[in-house]
Amino acid sequence: MKTINYDIISDLYDLYVNTQYDVSFYINELKNVKGKILELMCGTGRLSIPLLEHNIELTCIDYSEDMLKVFKNKIKDKGYKVKIVKMDVAELCLCEEYAVIFIPFNSFSEIITEDKQKSVLSKIYKHLSNDGKFICTMYNPQYRVKLADGVLRTLGEYTKEDKTIIVKYLNKYDVYNKTISGYQLYEIYDYKNKLEEKRKMEINFRVVEKNDFEEMLKVVGFKIINIYGNYDYSKYESTNSKYLVYDLKKVV
Repeated sequence: MKTINYDIISDLYDLYVNTQYDVSFYINELKNVKGKILELMCGTGRLSIPLLEHNIELTCIDYSEDMLKVFKNKIKDKGYKVKIVKMDVAELCLCEEYAVIFIPFNSFSEIITEDKQKSVLSKIYKHLSNDGKFICTMYNPQYRVKLADGVLRTLGEYTKEDKTIIVKYLNKYDVYNKTISGYQLYEIYDYKNKLEEKRKMEINFRVVEKNDFEEMLKVVGFKIINIYGNYDYSKYESTNSKYLVYDLKKVV
């Protein structure tokens, strides 16, 4: 289920995806957990590493071998309590039960068909201990669709060693399939500002409508404990909230 091939840009990912806005939320949610914790679709450890620094023990999985290599290099010789596994979330099979499982950073949207979304939710349910907790965070669809207007934009300009990297992106929304597709462009310039390399990463993910998601949760067997509109625990508002932050419980 490799809908986005992150291996193409694994060495550049941390330059432009370095946000910290959700870190405090997850630390607060996980710091007192009694039992095993599983992070799905962890990437290069943007969120995982701050959690590990707070002595939160994790199992982390992702389907990108190169992203996981970056993650492992960043924590080499740190002695963190972490198990890193290369696995597609669509094929989740760890023969373990977890007190908490979480998918951060809108990653659930990268599962681009409803059938696969239901399948993944069922696998998560089976990997949770009785009364286990599932945290799933996504963009509010009403907010995200507005950004998918087919216009090429510059995300930012970044520096790595003696090189300058300019990242651009284009998104477009398919109303019929409820998917956002497009690409990200990476222009790499040397110290003389000469274009050295170009890369292109195709993107494709599904806009997860709130009602659709909640119906899937109900069918699988999850109970909604809370829905927040941001990582500060503020109330979700359909037209104003940027995020959908789900606090869910396994019902046996």
